[in-house]
Amino acid sequence: DAEEGPGEGPPEGEAAPSEEAAKHRAAPVAVDGPMSSERLGEALRAGLLAATSGNGMRLPESHGQERFVAVVLTKGSERPAEYWLVDLREATVTAVGKEAQEDSDWDVIGSLETWEQVIDQRVNLSVALRACRLRYCDNGETTPLAADSRVSLMGHLLGLGTWR
Repeated sequence: DAEEGPGEGPPEGEAAPSEEAAKHRAAPVAVDGPMSSERLGEALRAGLLAATSGNGMRLPESHGQERFVAVVLTKGSERPAEYWLVDLREATVTAVGKEAQEDSDWDVIGSLETWEQVIDQRVNLSVALRACRLRYCDNGETTPLAADSRVSLMGHLLGLGTWR
């Protein structure tokens, strides 16, 4: 075992923070300026508000502490992708930079056109995922049931159906 040098590791007598605690302390940098995908951000905010406002809908306990990033691939040269961090624990949706993916529990990636078609219910969320128009990504340690539950949760936040 190598010894830690000065300034490395936790202060003497304190335990290192758990990976989970460190993950939720990392504050991604919010992005300013107009977003091509503002409609997605608004839909996620509205769904999160509905799920946390006590009107009968609730976030599932198994995923209620998680963060996910909805990534929107745009055709803009100035900003080729936009990132929406959904923090279920804090009940927030924030436009952020790509570094937010480093600390997320899972991500869903798709083009602006596909996200809008899913929101408008012109394309079914499951069909978009099966056709790889939207891609679900996680750390590879997730069970298929957990992945399905997360996708269902996202669908509910987008107003696409019900889940319990």
